[in-house]
Amino acid sequence: MQSFLEKINFLCNFTFDYCIQEMVKKEAIYKWDKREKDEFSHIEKSIVEAPALYSPDFNKYIFLYPFTYDTSLAIVLTQKDDQNNE
Repeated sequence: MQSFLEKINFLCNFTFDYCIQEMVKKEAIYKWDKREKDEFSHIEKSIVEAPALYSPDFNKYIFLYPFTYDTSLAIVLTQKDDQNNE
């Protein structure tokens, strides 16, 4: 479960305003309202859909996001698109 939550938390760094990780904190009060349901649906959709991958444009800045876990390392490279979204 902890490994799963770490991966979800990794996704939250890029795509979510609110994270499931907030719900599992020891002092958190359990609630399941529209916000939590929508967030869970968004996470679920992100996990099961293929990522959008594009060839890099070497004329634009490339952003590097490194993350480490107990036994692994992950690095995400991003660029801004024409709408200034990463």
